[in-house]
Amino acid sequence: MSYARGLIPLLALLIACQDAPDTYSTRMLESIGDDVPVVRSDPSDLNAAPAGWGVTELVRLGGEDPGNQAESFGDVRGVELDEEGRIYVLDRQASAVRVFGPDGAHLGDIGQRGEGPGEFTAPAGLVMARDGRLWVSDRSRFTVFERSGAVVETLRRTSGGGGDPVVTSDGSLYESFLFNYDPLNRTGDYAFLALAPDGDQMVAIDTIRRPALIEAYWWVEFGAQGEGGMWPVPFATEFHDHPDPDGGFWRGATDGFRFVRFSAGGEAEQVVERSGAGRERMDPSVRSDTIAALRETFGERIQVDRSMMPEHLPDWSAFFVDDEGRLWVERFRSPDSNPLDPRQWEVYDPSGGYLGVLDLPLESTPRPKIRNGRMVGTVRDSLGVTHVVLFRLDTG
Repeated sequence: MSYARGLIPLLALLIACQDAPDTYSTRMLESIGDDVPVVRSDPSDLNAAPAGWGVTELVRLGGEDPGNQAESFGDVRGVELDEEGRIYVLDRQASAVRVFGPDGAHLGDIGQRGEGPGEFTAPAGLVMARDGRLWVSDRSRFTVFERSGAVVETLRRTSGGGGDPVVTSDGSLYESFLFNYDPLNRTGDYAFLALAPDGDQMVAIDTIRRPALIEAYWWVEFGAQGEGGMWPVPFATEFHDHPDPDGGFWRGATDGFRFVRFSAGGEAEQVVERSGAGRERMDPSVRSDTIAALRETFGERIQVDRSMMPEHLPDWSAFFVDDEGRLWVERFRSPDSNPLDPRQWEVYDPSGGYLGVLDLPLESTPRPKIRNGRMVGTVRDSLGVTHVVLFRLDTG
C-alpha cells in the first residue's frame, strides 16, 4: 500500500486552521489518577471473532454506471441509519443527502447545491440526533432536516469546525477543532467544541482541549516567504479521541491498546486495556519507501528528519463508539498489505471487556454507524470506487 495515497487531502486539513472563539469556557482533560478502575483483557486468541457473532452483507450501493447517478457516489462525507433501516449518504460532490430503503432502493435526495434554505455549499458531516432529525454541517452553517427532507431550521456558524459531528444523549453536538495555529512555531491546540443553538446560530458553549493529534511532525514550505504547514511524521504515535454517545469522551494513543474514558467534565472514569502481541518492528524498506513517496510529492520543500520516525509501526489506526457503548478499534494495516483485504476491527463490550476481532472491509472515514443490529459504512473496490455497504450484525 502506498503511503502517498491521500497526501493532498490531509495536507489541506492541516493548513486550514482558524483562531479559537473566545466566548466559551476551556477545560483540560485531567490526568489519570491511581484510583481509576482498569478493565484489562488477556485474550488467548487475538484472531478469534466475538463468540456467537455473525456479520452478513445485506446491501451494496455505488458503482461506475453513468446511467445510474443515484447509486454513484463522488465524495462520501457521512453515513447514517434510522430505526426503520433507511440509509442516508452525504455526498459532498453531489451536495445532497441520498436516501435509500433497507433493500437499497433509492428513495430520493435531501438538499441540493446552493445557498438557500436546505441547500449546501460544502457539506462536511452528517449525524442523526436522538430525536431522529438529520444534522448536516456545512461551511458556514448547520441545517436540520426531518427524515422526510423538510427543513426544520438553519443555524449559522459562529466558529469553524471539522466534519463528522457527534450528538450525545443530552443533545449536545460536538465537532473536532484545531485552533491557535501558529505556523512560525508550528503549534496548534486541539479540542472538541460543544455547540448549541442560540437564536438563528450555533454557538460554541464549551470546549474540551485534547492532547495534540500530531505529536511529531516535519515542516513543509509552500510559499516564497517560508509559509508552510505541519506534516505528521509517518507512523509516529498519535492521540485519537471520540465522544461517547452517552456523554463523556474516549481517548487512546496508537502505540498500545489502552483507552481512557473521561466524563463530560474531564475526569478519568475508566481505563480499558488489552494485552497481547506487541508492536510490529518497521522494516527498513518501509521507511525508505515512505520518505521516497513524500519526496516525490513535495521535493525538497519537506524537511525530513529520519531520526523522528519510530522503530515500530502503530498498533491501531482509528476507533469509534457505537450506539450501545461498544468500542470498535481498527488494527493498523501493514504498509505492504493488500488494500482490498478486509480490515480488522477489535470489539470491546460497554464494560470494557475484549470480545474479539471482526474482518470487515469498512473504512474508518467516514465513521461507520451501528443502529438496531445494522451497520453501515464505506468500502472501496479495486478501481478505487466508493461503495456504501449495509450489514446485519448478529451479536448472539
